[in-house]
Amino acid sequence: MAAKSSVHYAQDTNQWAKPDRPFPTLHRVFALLPEEPPMPTAAVWTVGYGAWPTARRAERLVEALSSRGVTRLVDVRLNPCASAVKPGPYGPKPWTLQTGAAGIASTLNAAGIAYEWLVELGNPQRHDRSMTILRAHLADVKGDWPVHRGLVRLATLVQTSGDVVALLCACADYHACHRTLIARALAHLHFDGALEIFDTRTGKLITLDGDVA
Repeated sequence: MAAKSSVHYAQDTNQWAKPDRPFPTLHRVFALLPEEPPMPTAAVWTVGYGAWPTARRAERLVEALSSRGVTRLVDVRLNPCASAVKPGPYGPKPWTLQTGAAGIASTLNAAGIAYEWLVELGNPQRHDRSMTILRAHLADVKGDWPVHRGLVRLATLVQTSGDVVALLCACADYHACHRTLIARALAHLHFDGALEIFDTRTGKLITLDGDVA
């Protein structure tokens, strides 16, 4: 019995060719192949603990992060430590960085959330609401300011750590906080815009464009 021709084999299995019709052109063949799935979009959350009253601030912070599935908190405050050593209005608080079992790192670790302070991502002049210095550093094409080193580390955490990452600062309103500027810079400089930014407290998607403050 004669071997089945390649043309009829294609006809029998894929319906690509018929005796009275030639094989399809290359672009028609590719049209029959399954489309590649879209590249997944990375995400980062932001949170400002100032949105909650001091009496339950640490508790509410942990609750909010856990509800969003956050597994690593990146502190972008220039100085997360208390301004005074002794207890008092400016002394150590559960949301400040402390040694031992006290402070934000231990509180988060007890809830299964890793903590990392990236001082390079702090606002160099925290009393300047327009964030002039930080904006100038981010816009510098040389890319050799501390904020650029911090963004490299942050991008690595988001891309390869397997953690759900949130950025922490004190400001209650993300519109007026430098953490939004940092998150947007991360999206544009390291993710080509393929990064979603969410507010932890409200769950709102923060746009990649626009301004803060």
